[in-house]
Amino acid sequence: ELKQYDEAIAQYSIFVELMLAGVDEIMPDPTSDIIYTKDSIAGKNYKRIADIQKLAGKSEEEIAASLAKAKEYYLRAKENNTHGKATQDYLDQCLSELP
Repeated sequence: ELKQYDEAIAQYSIFVELMLAGVDEIMPDPTSDIIYTKDSIAGKNYKRIADIQKLAGKSEEEIAASLAKAKEYYLRAKENNTHGKATQDYLDQCLSELP
């Protein structure tokens, strides 16, 4: 079972790196006014990695490192937000969910 967690962590990490290297800067959500950027998506994925690390029983240091990356990317997205209140509110919500 832990092997599945390890695979999920590896795949999320690969996705983030590929996404940061190659995807367009913004991705609008067609059902809301939220605009997702590379940074907001990276933050969400690092938060997901931390959640999986907890399930897998990984060390507190590994979990904290993933959460720190999530916070870094969310803060960068917030600092660079030029897409309005809905996006700002989304980023504030994401940050509030971090420990």
